[in-house]
Amino acid sequence: IEYFALAEFSLSVHADRALSPLFMAEAGLVYHRFNIDVDADNSMGVNVFAFDVNAGLRVGLFGRPGFVRLQAGVAPTMVSTTYNFSTPDVLESRGYVFEQTSPRFILTFPVSMILQDAWRFGIRFMTSDFLDSAQRRTTGPDVISSIHVGYRFRL
Repeated sequence: IEYFALAEFSLSVHADRALSPLFMAEAGLVYHRFNIDVDADNSMGVNVFAFDVNAGLRVGLFGRPGFVRLQAGVAPTMVSTTYNFSTPDVLESRGYVFEQTSPRFILTFPVSMILQDAWRFGIRFMTSDFLDSAQRRTTGPDVISSIHVGYRFRL
């Protein structure tokens, strides 16, 4: 929760298909950008590119089939971190182990709910140590989530 609401830009494009009146499948491309200000002179940017593969359940409410859609999936994800440090050892001085990393691939797990076939509320679980290239010496691996709200429309 320390970095909650730090996303500056997010873009997603999804395509879905009803497999039956109850089940659906979805695939999509997603981009998230997180900016992390360590202090006034030092910052990091984390770019997350994901390919979502989701399975879903359509739930009818208020006499409308598919009023609520619940879905979850897995996504191969590329994480790329950029660094803007004027003081290279700033993280070590705050109790972190820090290692600049090149772009890397991890698995993430998107979970979302779509209301009225339009509004998407979701969370993406990323479980990777050094996701932001820093690890606090006294805690375990990173678990970072991304919450998004989007509007779904049909072409």
